Amino acid sequence: MNLRYLRQVGLNIRSMRERCGLRQIDVQEKTGLNHRHYQNIEAGKVNVTVETLCKLAKLFRVKIEELVKDVCS
Repeated sequence: MNLRYLRQVGLNIRSMRERCGLRQIDVQEKTGLNHRHYQNIEAGKVNVTVETLCKLAKLFRVKIEELVKDVCS
């Protein structure tokens, strides 16, 4: 996958987390994601599974589309 896509998804996820007033550790605790893996998602270093996108969208109370916006433009 193109690194630009991963970076954009990471930025979108970080933006949603900050909008919700959560720290990275809060996301890890509420979703069960490994803290280091979550850091790498936000940094755009790893691909994000649909399962993880679902967990994050549920936590942030948004549609998955919000997490992947601007990726295919």
